[in-house]
Amino acid sequence: MAQLLSPVCTDALKFQNPLQSFCPRNRCPIVGKNSVSWSSHGGKRKSLGRMRVASQDSVSYEDIADDYYAVLGLVLSDPVQRMVYDEIHGYALTATNPFLDDSCPKDHIFVDEFSCIGCKNCANVCPDVFAIEEDFGRARAYSQSGQPDSVQQAVESCPVDCIHWTSAAQLSLLEDEMRRVERVNVALMLSGMGSASVDVFRMASVRWEKRQAKVLEKARMRMVKQKGSDKTQTYWSNLWGDAKDYENAEEKVKERAARAAAAARRWREYSRRGADKPPTFKLPEAVSNKE
Repeated sequence: MAQLLSPVCTDALKFQNPLQSFCPRNRCPIVGKNSVSWSSHGGKRKSLGRMRVASQDSVSYEDIADDYYAVLGLVLSDPVQRMVYDEIHGYALTATNPFLDDSCPKDHIFVDEFSCIGCKNCANVCPDVFAIEEDFGRARAYSQSGQPDSVQQAVESCPVDCIHWTSAAQLSLLEDEMRRVERVNVALMLSGMGSASVDVFRMASVRWEKRQAKVLEKARMRMVKQKGSDKTQTYWSNLWGDAKDYENAEEKVKERAARAAAAARRWREYSRRGADKPPTFKLPEAVSNKE
């Protein structure tokens, strides 16, 4: 499987033990005091994270589908990677909402494209990381490789504070959420032809909570059915196999988390080109002024 993986699968990433919280405090020290949560993500300028190579962007768009399916094969065939994915997306009973967990370093960069006005400052300051996407004229972080100082300068150059430092887990959820939500061209937005108050951090967090609630409800129902039976082991206790099989898994936690974030971005690029189902959420149309 390793030979089948594209550059997206050789990125730097890491993850955690399923029996512990997603990123233990003693192993993932936070970078800076101003952690970013979806309810208050305005402290990004003071929290300079360590940029790591999360993807190589030399692959053409024609290879995006192959990249995604290679990653999908990795996730399905690797129990530890599957564990990481479930922890991030709320499918594990021991998962912690990444937007409420301030123990992981904010070393990945994310552009809130709903707030972006297409000023191109970030793309001019740090072109290795940022670029203006052609469909909507907004900035996007196409790569997680770059000099931290240069990236921070790009963050500080933004006039509307739409660039945020996030953890790898948060970035994976945010990229997935951005894939679902429709946008309008920045020129139309600035002319008043389409706008809405959209908080992608909140939307991603709420979606995570809903998934987690469903998982917990299924676990509760399973426990009720097993009550009174001869089985004493809860159905999820051996979900990932014996602990001895993954004694080195914790060392790979952050590496696999970054890989999941890179895969989410690749899937976003692939799906936005019409290969996936259309977005389910659209911005309201402009209301004509009939006076």
